[in-house]
Amino acid sequence: AALPFGGERRGGKKRRNMDRRGAQARFKKAQKLMRKGDTRDLSADQQREIVQNLTYAVENGHADACCYLGQLYDEGECGLDRDSAKAVELYDLGMKRGDECALGALAYMYEHGKGGLKKCVIEAFILYEKAALAGDGSAQNNLGRCYMEGLGCERDVKKAFEWYKKATYNTSSGMPQAKINLAGMYLSGQGVRRQLKKGKKLLRQVRDSKGASSAEAALRLAEVYMEEGGIKNFERARSNFEFAAKNGNAEGMCMYGDCLEKGVGGEANAEQAQIWYRKAADAGYNDAKDALTRLKEEKREREEARKPRKQLDIRDFFPPVRQTSKRKEEKRIEPKAKRAKTAIGERNTSVVQEYEGTQENPIVVQN
Repeated sequence: AALPFGGERRGGKKRRNMDRRGAQARFKKAQKLMRKGDTRDLSADQQREIVQNLTYAVENGHADACCYLGQLYDEGECGLDRDSAKAVELYDLGMKRGDECALGALAYMYEHGKGGLKKCVIEAFILYEKAALAGDGSAQNNLGRCYMEGLGCERDVKKAFEWYKKATYNTSSGMPQAKINLAGMYLSGQGVRRQLKKGKKLLRQVRDSKGASSAEAALRLAEVYMEEGGIKNFERARSNFEFAAKNGNAEGMCMYGDCLEKGVGGEANAEQAQIWYRKAADAGYNDAKDALTRLKEEKREREEARKPRKQLDIRDFFPPVRQTSKRKEEKRIEPKAKRAKTAIGERNTSVVQEYEGTQENPIVVQN
């Protein structure tokens, strides 16, 4: 009979046991390669080996391999084409084989409506809860987030705190993201009494682990120091912003640029500030784009201010008198002259007529 993921079942109990042992060995090899870092940084041969080992493990009944291979399909890593539907198929297979990690991954697909599944936060909450109760650290963190945001359930910050705490101290995983979330609860005083020392300690632990969440932890720690204020805290904040920036966090790049521009926690360096703003803008951070626009405008204004000013002249404050050409002036004056000449001519004519009239009918003066 064919297996759900394309393998063929071989006869005999002894043979099947050998296949399971082989599947476990191949899964361990894939795990070892994946622990070296980001799979995108591995060579093409190593990526191919990971896919081959996980595929063999899935086809021979390994439960945990389903979730690993599903994640590769979901992200389109190790040379695989992105295929969320295939990822859902693998998560479902892993869930049926009893893997709580696959259960939590399937819940995530329901939450975001991926892989052909209809978005349903209630179904996601139910699956997160099942996986969390089974001990999956990622699901415990996501269940805490559901309670914190009211996704598929009523908002309950106390339950959110409890699940973040369980995920943080989960011996099998010890979720770094859960530590950051728990630190946020301690720092804000939501669901628990406010404890700044505990919150900062958790953030330092995640930052010093230098994992995928270390940059975010450094950024949050820097924000705490900035809020506390003081010269020493500003220096610590700048150091943490720099750590976040150099580890690829776009917001950290922008904030580090802001420190360099304004001289917060150290000397100001406008040139370096612009470099970090540009890196953050290239990463899609809008505040950095606004900062670059502002710097460009300020530079233009400074250049305008440096230009020599024109000496003031009283004529600058009055509109210029309209000048007319001689030809136009003559044309304008000529009609007036004609009218005046005509008027004089008419008046002289009337005077002559009056005189002639007196000659024809002379007035007789009697003594």
